[in-house]
Amino acid sequence: MMSLKSNNHRALLLTAAAHTVSKYGVDVSVSRIAKAAGVDETTLFKHFVSKEALLNTLYVDIHCDLCSKLRECVVLGEPLLERARAIWNSYIDWGLANPERRGARHRLMVSDILTDHTRKTEALLFPDVGLAEAGSESDVFGDHPPEFGETIFIALADATIDFAGRDPQRADLYKQSGFDAHWRVFFA
Repeated sequence: MMSLKSNNHRALLLTAAAHTVSKYGVDVSVSRIAKAAGVDETTLFKHFVSKEALLNTLYVDIHCDLCSKLRECVVLGEPLLERARAIWNSYIDWGLANPERRGARHRLMVSDILTDHTRKTEALLFPDVGLAEAGSESDVFGDHPPEFGETIFIALADATIDFAGRDPQRADLYKQSGFDAHWRVFFA
């Protein structure tokens, strides 16, 4: 059983990894992550067998947090349009509230560091499988891998988050316009 100190180190390491990956990318050194957490590399390797294990754990941790927020807003019995809007708005709100975790997630998502196990775990966590399937069936994406569609979604969301963050008084207008673009690309 892990001690409280051990759990605190793990949480510190994940927070430091999110910060450093968001800032420097997935090639960030283990020593930089450990230093940002205020621990030595030995402590890092007590919790994670490798940098790759740390970064995969970080990705799942961030994705769990994000999907928890998405799950709070979606009502599976509602029409596709309403579910898509709820997920979109929740995603944008989460991104505005968690800039480092969002940045780390994006950098990890497009890297080669994520394992098949991590990708499978990611897919299982999304709260609305029907919405994901409907979006992936768009003629725009054809036979492309699912990561391509997810990357397009992220680009639309990032633009929306960036503009909403710069001009909070118009955030709702940016969220609506971003959603309209998202709907047209993925569902219309």
